Amino acid sequence: MSKASDELLFLGDNQAAINSYLNAAQWAQDSSEPGAKRIGAIVTKTAEFLKNNPDSKNARISAWLMILNNVPDEESRQRAIAEIRALGGQITVTKQNTLKIQFPEEE
Repeated sequence: MSKASDELLFLGDNQAAINSYLNAAQWAQDSSEPGAKRIGAIVTKTAEFLKNNPDSKNARISAWLMILNNVPDEESRQRAIAEIRALGGQITVTKQNTLKIQFPEEE
């Protein structure tokens, strides 16, 4: 799924991202790992959503959110936060010091 996010966000290649999501979904469906089939179904829905909404800000925010949750350094974290905000997402810090993301209401 990281490859699909990279293709979507950094290359701007929606079709390549869709293909990568579909490949990841198929691999998950073929896996015997616990929970893999559920993940495969979610990734399939992501690919279908992107097919129907190729300019979706929410899809891009979701991809940046995945990056935000996995980056090891502060510079990359700040980049992801800035990109989410540029797409219309709102970020707040909760009392528990976690980030809360609010997606824009309109695509």
